[in-house]
Amino acid sequence: YCIHVDANADIQVFVTMKAVAGCFENVLLASRRDRVVYRGFSVLKAHINCMLDLLEMKHSWNYNINLPGTVLPLHSNEEIVDILKVYNGTSDIQGFFGGNREKLEWRWLNEYREVNISTSHPAVEKTGNLNPPAPHGIRIVYGQGYGIYSREFLQFAFHDTIPKDLLEWAKNTYCPDEIYFPTLYNTAHNPQIKAPKAYK
Repeated sequence: YCIHVDANADIQVFVTMKAVAGCFENVLLASRRDRVVYRGFSVLKAHINCMLDLLEMKHSWNYNINLPGTVLPLHSNEEIVDILKVYNGTSDIQGFFGGNREKLEWRWLNEYREVNISTSHPAVEKTGNLNPPAPHGIRIVYGQGYGIYSREFLQFAFHDTIPKDLLEWAKNTYCPDEIYFPTLYNTAHNPQIKAPKAYK
């Protein structure tokens, strides 16, 4: 388990979480902490901070399930393991292309920035500029910021050139956590992305 404690959190929250994590061999706090701005790039960055820490761990694991701080698993660890065995190395990342997607294109066609980050009223604001097209001719797929990611997929997402370029581009979008992983995993619309065991 990796827990990202918002850099804006009260110091006592961080100290308490650090003490709790110290009681378990399989719990750690993210080594890089960000001030998370709702709907901004920092939401995705918080997840990535933990994912990168988990990839560097000596412990072996096959899947990462990312959850918001307000959600708890509805299954026991044993039940989750049994379910993931059926996945056999594939990931489970929701993504939509078509339907209401056109109504959401403003999220990536316009440029956005996080503002007032170190105040009590951080926000994501439109800059007034258009965002350039996604790199490598990528067509954006919309989905959720939460999913089940295989270790192999995450290694690809953080070490291959195309995902790294897409991540850099996504910094200027609105709710990038809802487009980054869904786009990488949906190779039906992006055959140039060679994500392992991706949705075709």
